[in-house]
Amino acid sequence: MATQEQRVLDILKAAPMLSQQAVADQLGISRNAVAGHISRLMKKGHIEGKGYVFPTGAYWVVIGGANVDCQGAAFSDIQHPDSYPGRVTDTAGGVGRNIAENIARLGLATRLISAVGQDPSGDWLLSHCQGIGIDTQAVFRLSEAPTSRYLSVVDAKGQLQVAIADMAIMDLLDGTRLAETTQLRAQAAGLVLDCNLSVSALSEIFRASSLPPVYVDCVSQAKARRLLPHLDRIHTLKLNRAEAHALLGTTHSDSDIVTQLRTRGVTQVLLSLGAEGLYYGDHHGTGAVPPKKVSVVSDNGAGDALLSGFIVAESLGLQGNDRLQWAQACAAITLEYAGANHPELSIEKVSTWLNQ
Repeated sequence: MATQEQRVLDILKAAPMLSQQAVADQLGISRNAVAGHISRLMKKGHIEGKGYVFPTGAYWVVIGGANVDCQGAAFSDIQHPDSYPGRVTDTAGGVGRNIAENIARLGLATRLISAVGQDPSGDWLLSHCQGIGIDTQAVFRLSEAPTSRYLSVVDAKGQLQVAIADMAIMDLLDGTRLAETTQLRAQAAGLVLDCNLSVSALSEIFRASSLPPVYVDCVSQAKARRLLPHLDRIHTLKLNRAEAHALLGTTHSDSDIVTQLRTRGVTQVLLSLGAEGLYYGDHHGTGAVPPKKVSVVSDNGAGDALLSGFIVAESLGLQGNDRLQWAQACAAITLEYAGANHPELSIEKVSTWLNQ
């Protein structure tokens, strides 16, 4: 830590309610300089929020993509390249950001580490996250690239047909930048990562000698193999069959996928089978969980909700199949909504859904 930053930190520890101008007067520097030091101290996790409260560790850190999702939903089946009548909407998205929104709505204190551009889309995304209760102080505002956009097309059944992800800004969230958040990550109750993170960023996260429990979403076949050097540091890995085959380098049965990943050090495996349900494995064994009957509006964000629900179920102390059913309920609720996050997702709504 820089000497001047340490001095600011020491002053605020002694007097947390001191104004920035008062700190500046003590150090003989400008108020703007103090504000800059405080901003960096917040990103690093040394202080947080109002009154410069010092961290207790009772929060989750999500690290991953934050996008504007532009979705085109056709009113009919899509059978060949053509123009189809439908509806186009812009919503907040990104796997990491989606998970952060879900677990925040479900009651966990949540901090997001991501990167957005210095543009109106970035302003809108951060405002949306803050309105939900997500702490965005560790989100980097970068001028070198625009805020990520995810363009998708779904058919009348809500099934994804094609998507394009413009996420160049995530390559700028490299290990050097993430190093500024070391303290914030170290004091978290748990870390949630998505594989939109670069190889450099993942290496920075996993190089720590000790880690909170790490939960990971593979995101895609192309990005899954980024996890190969780190499998033995992962607590829970959520992926689908295609991602598993890409990660393992060959085709396996569901049970073999779980066994292979557990052998390589993953503690728990959540294998999403889509309409076929879920396959799960940990040190107690493996098992399949059948799907729930759902009126699908869109499958965008359902996998993110599955992992989110599993994390929250564990935090609530649920065990065995209860965790899996709780996670499936979160995914089902999301499937019944047009966006990647259901705005009414809550513990009460999940309980109601499970009891219906």
